[in-house]
Amino acid sequence: MKSREALQQESKAYLDDLDSQINDIKVSAERTLKYALIVGGGTLAAYVIFNAIFGGNNEGDEAEGTKKKVKKKKFKASSKISSGANMLTGELKNQAALVVLKLAADQLRKFLQESDNNGEK
Repeated sequence: MKSREALQQESKAYLDDLDSQINDIKVSAERTLKYALIVGGGTLAAYVIFNAIFGGNNEGDEAEGTKKKVKKKKFKASSKISSGANMLTGELKNQAALVVLKLAADQLRKFLQESDNNGEK
């Protein structure tokens, strides 16, 4: 049977080891949360910038009960042209959105790889 002093020393060693492990977990959690906030902030910034550039839809206004009357122009000859221009504009917006999202994904991937490499060192 172990003496009381030996048990107290062993208990102290276990507590020190446990404190060390808890501190390691705290540091790891703080680093992970910091990266998550950076990624989330970058995603939010990209979303806000994208909506500022390409504009959003006005469905939110209708949901609040503030319906706006839209006057339709009656141009028979130019309706085909404007319809084609709207399709082209929509397609350009879609392509621009894809390019912006691809660039954001590439930057996010690089950032995460660098953070993993820094975490391993």
